[in-house]
This record gives sequence, structure tokens and C-alpha cells, in this order.
Amino acid sequence: MVIHRVQVQSLYFGTFECESSSEIHIPYGLPGFENERSLIAVEIPEQHPLVYLQSGTNPDLCFLSLPAQVIQPGFQLELSAEERIALGFDQREALIPGRNLLVLALLFPCDSSLQVNLAAPLIVHIGKMTGVQCLIENAPAQPRMCLQDDGKWVPVC
Repeated sequence: MVIHRVQVQSLYFGTFECESSSEIHIPYGLPGFENERSLIAVEIPEQHPLVYLQSGTNPDLCFLSLPAQVIQPGFQLELSAEERIALGFDQREALIPGRNLLVLALLFPCDSSLQVNLAAPLIVHIGKMTGVQCLIENAPAQPRMCLQDDGKWVPVC
């Protein structure tokens, strides 16, 4: 089996090579970043479960994310028929986070802490490495969460 490697430029990680299987294709871009169609998933073992999403085209752009289940254990979602098609899932295929699906909550700064919006995660089909940022209809009642000093995530009022 031939492993393809890609070279990535990053303000945060310098120039590095990774397997092309680390590249997430974002066919519709992200809100506010509609031209970003390629994100490289960068995981640093010492910082697990944090996932950096480095732009494949813009060295200055890197998103921070965590699996939604880390923030809210038992996090569940349902995808619309359109979202399933966009990601490449069969309509009857079971969605199993960690097995065929990755649900990444994008982190953003808020004062001296971090917040996430669990109603708008990046959903990645692991087998196809295709991702779409979705608005989750069955999102938690309070989808915005803030990281406290003690490491716990609490709803933002």
C-alpha cells in the first residue's frame, strides 16, 4: 500500500509532512471561512484529546477543537438526510462517534477561558475524511459551554 504524504506550512507548527489521510475535505467550507476546503488534523500525544485543524492552504489559520463527547459525555446527534449525503453516509448507516464519525467542537477564546458551541460542530466521516459544519437540531438545551478553571465545562447562561 502506498502512503501519500503532503507538506503543510503552518505559523504554529512550522513546515511539516503528514499522511494525506490526515486531510479533512470540507466541500462547503466553514461559516466565515467559506474558501477553506482543506483542514489537516494535527494531534499532539501530550495534548490528547485536543485536535488542531490546520488550514491546508493558509499557514496563519488553525482551529482548536475537542471531540464533543469530551465536553459533554453522552453527546448525541442526528443528521439530516442532506447532511448524510454531504458527508457520504448511507441513509440507513448507523452513526457511531469514534468509529465512523468524528464530532469536533471548535474552541474559541472568551475572556481568559474557552467556549464551544455544541450546536454547530464539525462532523467528519472518518472513512472518507469529509467534513461539514452542521447546525444540530437536537442540540443540548444550552449548547454554548465554557471551560472553568477546574477543567469542567459548564453551560453559558
